Amino acid sequence: MEEKVSTGQEDIDTFMIKAIIKAKNKETAAEKKLMRVGFLVILSLISLTVYAFKNWTQWFQAEGSIFQKIITDPFILFLTIVFIITFAWLQQVTVKFEKAEKDYDQLKEDMIDRAADIWSSPEAWKKRSDVFRELKEKHDINLYHK
Repeated sequence: MEEKVSTGQEDIDTFMIKAIIKAKNKETAAEKKLMRVGFLVILSLISLTVYAFKNWTQWFQAEGSIFQKIITDPFILFLTIVFIITFAWLQQVTVKFEKAEKDYDQLKEDMIDRAADIWSSPEAWKKRSDVFRELKEKHDINLYHK
């Protein structure tokens, strides 16, 4: 099946609008994931801290080195590993979020800068404000300013 290639004005409008909606959805999804992973990091740190404070007196009362007691405790080791893994995951998710945010901002600025070219005819220019309003209301994409 052969795909028809068109250079019509409506195709450019539609392509740009779909691209910016896709970029906004990707940024929103990355932000939600960042919040969830951040919550997991905080939860793992709180768990580690609570367990350490709960057992602090036992470590001081036992004979031998406090450091040795902490290292030989399997649960503190487990919680430390969980914290390190979630923190590393947070770093990866942060990088992905920043990339998604940068891509969305670039598309948004590009669309604002090229608005006169994209909606070059007077009829299309009148539709532009309707498109901008619809994008703002339905997708929370504000193209009125950078």
